[in-house]
Amino acid sequence: MTDGASGAGAQALRHSCIAVVGNGVAALTTLSVFRSAGLPRGEIVVYGDQTDPFANFRRYTRAIRQDRMRSESSGHFFPSDFPGLALLDSLHHRTPLPLLLSLFDQYQPRLAYLLSHGDGIARALQPLRSFVRTRIARVEWAEQKRFVLYDGAGAAVGSAQHVLLALGHPGLRWPEALLPWRGDARVAHAYQRKCYHAGENVLVAGAGMAATHEWLAALAAGGQVLALSRQPFRLQPLNAPRCDFNAAGLDRYRRLSAPERHAYLDAIAAGSYPSRPDWERTLSSARRDGRWRAVQAGLLAVEAEGDALNVRLSNGEAVRVQRIVAATGFIPDAVAHPLIAQLAGAHGARVEQGRLIVDDDFTLPSPGAEGARVAVTGNLARWALPVGDTFVGMKYVARRLAHTLRVRPA
Repeated sequence: MTDGASGAGAQALRHSCIAVVGNGVAALTTLSVFRSAGLPRGEIVVYGDQTDPFANFRRYTRAIRQDRMRSESSGHFFPSDFPGLALLDSLHHRTPLPLLLSLFDQYQPRLAYLLSHGDGIARALQPLRSFVRTRIARVEWAEQKRFVLYDGAGAAVGSAQHVLLALGHPGLRWPEALLPWRGDARVAHAYQRKCYHAGENVLVAGAGMAATHEWLAALAAGGQVLALSRQPFRLQPLNAPRCDFNAAGLDRYRRLSAPERHAYLDAIAAGSYPSRPDWERTLSSARRDGRWRAVQAGLLAVEAEGDALNVRLSNGEAVRVQRIVAATGFIPDAVAHPLIAQLAGAHGARVEQGRLIVDDDFTLPSPGAEGARVAVTGNLARWALPVGDTFVGMKYVARRLAHTLRVRPA
């Protein structure tokens, strides 16, 4: 189909070897690897509700004013790890500094650099030439040894031997006490647009990268920040411990029992942020001036008092603020995806403690004939790969699926 198509109703049923459901960063990474593995363009069709694979990524990073990545050199969209971003950066600027920083997990490329690289990969892959613009609501097994994909209106829009779910995140996660306040101008999620003002007291709930960016933005505007977290703040250079990015760490993880996997995934899910000299200077100065204070507690209740909000914390403290920001990430429950809920209800996909239980080859037990698979990537793949939601992890998943789904050079 062409770029101009915008709905399933005007399109004929699309048949393919692989149907990728979702058109975000995980889908683009998968396409990059699959095309490198030799899968012809016509054998894969992407289904999504937006044409820019970086649309959500741009919106979220813009909302928190992020300008640098927390990434290692191989966190890019080339199908192979080499050449890494650090090497390209070093060659471009004629300095070994990026390469040296990458040796110590301190290489943090500019966001604009990464997006420019990603846009270039997208232009080269031309994903819109095999794209159906629609949101897939249901996947069913058909007697013709294929899966049939249906849109929200119940119309069949495509079929495929294999289905790869690259669904991203199902929505923003809010503390329970803030759910009634989501429409209030004084309450926002970190991944929503917001403005800070001089002199206002801001409560930021969360302990990760988004929370850190919000602290800095509020301080830069002349505000005072209460940094609230249930867990101690943790400095960590990468999104997960370095061991989770290598084969030895993955082997160790996969030897764990199911309860041990749950416990480990819970432990690494706690928020963290990297140590950056400019951040540390700003936070140290604000702490000395009484403009930044950390409190380890939960948020229990919120009440309005004029233009301000009174907040009751689990440690017994009550604070008065003008703004609350929930830097609490995304909904972690897999069944918050309607498509996962449908697969769990109709085809027996297992979800435990909010996690989709997938085989270590990133596939679900197939409801169809031998050789037809439903596979996952990104956040949904974390049961088999703890860093499945990172750029490096997405490439690892795609390489394994290229073998599992029998992608061979044409």
